[in-house]
Amino acid sequence: MWLKILDFIPEFLLGLAVLVFFYFLAKIIISITRRRLIKKLDDLLLISYICTIVKYGVMAVGFMFFLKIVGLATFLTGIVGGAAVSAIVIGFAFKDIIENFLAGIIMAFNRPFKTGDTIVVNDITGNIQTLNIRYTHLKTFDGFDVFIPNSMMINNPLINYTKDGKRRFEIQVYLDYSSDINMAMQIISDTINNSTEVLKDPAVMILFDGFNPNYIVLKAFYWVDNNLLDRSQFFVKSELLTKINKDLTIKGITVPLNYMNLNGSLTINQNQTKE
Repeated sequence: MWLKILDFIPEFLLGLAVLVFFYFLAKIIISITRRRLIKKLDDLLLISYICTIVKYGVMAVGFMFFLKIVGLATFLTGIVGGAAVSAIVIGFAFKDIIENFLAGIIMAFNRPFKTGDTIVVNDITGNIQTLNIRYTHLKTFDGFDVFIPNSMMINNPLINYTKDGKRRFEIQVYLDYSSDINMAMQIISDTINNSTEVLKDPAVMILFDGFNPNYIVLKAFYWVDNNLLDRSQFFVKSELLTKINKDLTIKGITVPLNYMNLNGSLTINQNQTKE
């Protein structure tokens, strides 16, 4: 047995050397492939995914050579020969892995998003980081790294906020019943339209949205283009709320007394305003 082990060591070392060779060969091929794809494609996500497939393909060939050198070719042949029998067992055992791999291929070539896009899937919102053969890596706005199985990305509705660039936002304004509604709507419209970050087409819409026992509700709808913004759209919304608040106050538009809004809409505590 000891002599057999000594005889096996050179073959194993040679096989290991071949495996290392294929590892570096994969790196060289990936580097060449990446450079050529960058000249033809502008989608870094697709380029990264293709390079990942090339890497695993080259390493798979290297692993087969390794098995051949160390004398396990018959083992490999047995696996291939019994593939018809074992395919069902392997299929069930690796169902999720195969499903995620195929879903990754579909997304890579269908390209519903690219690196940096903001998407929503299964109530998870974040920016696309990478597409792997098993999962998609998202970075949420609060800094969490989320790894979503590719099959989940395919089988659930996916919203891409970045693909078109344009996105509609709404602002709710609560006013007292004694307020001049038409004047308030005009003030809100002028304030939003004066912002250079709000699109003029589609136009801003100000609507009377409903009655409440304590106040009336106005809604303002406006559009921004994420591709043209130099800052987050949330800062744009915050600034618009501040300006609307200021302009309504200057014009003497009254708001609900002692009403505190917990949903992020624009209201003012009148007692605090008087102070």
